[in-house]
Amino acid sequence: VQELQGQLLELQGQAPGLQGQALEPQGKALELQVQALELQALDLQEQALELQALGLQEQALGLQGQVLDLQEQGLELQAQVQELQGQALELELALALRVQALALRVQTLEPQVQALALQVQAQEQEVQAQVMKLPAFAVLVERGKRESAMAADVAQAPRTS
Repeated sequence: VQELQGQLLELQGQAPGLQGQALEPQGKALELQVQALELQALDLQEQALELQALGLQEQALGLQGQVLDLQEQGLELQAQVQELQGQALELELALALRVQALALRVQTLEPQVQALALQVQAQEQEVQAQVMKLPAFAVLVERGKRESAMAADVAQAPRTS
C-alpha cells in the first residue's frame, strides 16, 4: 500500500508537469487561432478598403462623365452663341444697308420736297393776292383795321372813376 501511495505521490508530483505539457499545445493552438483571426481581420479590412476604393473610383468615373457631359453642353452652347452672333452681324449689316438706302432716297427726295414747298408758297401768295382783290374781303379788312384802331384808342384813354 505504501508503495502504491508512493507511486501515487510520484504521479501526483508529475501531474502538474504533465498538465503543463498538456496545456502547452492548447496554448499554442489558441495562439494560432488568435493569429488566424488577426489575419482574417486584416484580410477583411483590406477587402473593405479595396471595396471602398472601387466605390470611390466608380463615383469619380461617374463625376468625370458628368463633367464631360457639361463640357459638351458648354461647347454646344458656345456654338449656338457664335451662330446667334453671326446672325446678329448679318442683321446689323442688312439694317445698315437699308438705312443707307433710305438716306439716299431722302437725299433724292429732298430737292423735290423743296420745289413743292416753293410751289405751295407761290400758290399761297397767289391766293392771298386774289382774296385781296375781292371787294367784300377788302371791306372786312378795312373794318378790322378800324376796330383795331378804336380798341387801341380806348385802351390808351385815361380812366376816370
